[in-house]
Amino acid sequence: MPRFPSGSMVKEGYYFGLPPLALGGVAFLAHWVAAGIVLVCLAAFVFCFFRDPEREIPSDAGAVVSPADGRVVVVTEEESGGRPESASAFFWRFGTCT
Repeated sequence: MPRFPSGSMVKEGYYFGLPPLALGGVAFLAHWVAAGIVLVCLAAFVFCFFRDPEREIPSDAGAVVSPADGRVVVVTEEESGGRPESASAFFWRFGTCT
């Protein structure tokens, strides 16, 4: 998937976010305020869901990096080699997973 400049989103965000935003604008013009609010809020959620923030990857040699915006909470090590055998990550409900 192509990367965009900081503060943008993946292109699918535009495909799914612009239709409810446009329909929300039409609903406001037609004085359907409740429908307009719901559609604009849906578009805002879609734009937030598909955002693509810049991430800083730590340069530490032994760093364990979590995918997306998760946080590594547990790393169990193998008895013989000391290499990570399994890792558990916590993902915040509203974090990005792109």
